[in-house]
Amino acid sequence: MNGVRINSNKQNRTVHKAFIDEPALLALAVDHVAQSLGLDTSAQNLRVRAYASSYKEGSLGTSKTRIEVELIEDHEPEIDPPEAS
Repeated sequence: MNGVRINSNKQNRTVHKAFIDEPALLALAVDHVAQSLGLDTSAQNLRVRAYASSYKEGSLGTSKTRIEVELIEDHEPEIDPPEAS
């Protein structure tokens, strides 16, 4: 997957370290949520939106970042308008 780099360092133990760019991280989050719901992200009736957002936590207002994933599943098939003659 583009945007994901994994390095391994072996001495008396092996340390595997991954570096994930934001677009790849968003794609991983979308795939995880879709799989959890049994949805196919390539389906015609599914629209996907993923983004990073921030919020404040605690009495000190500590800023935190989270990824939000929206999967919009259309239940009604779109009807093509009749062609004009």
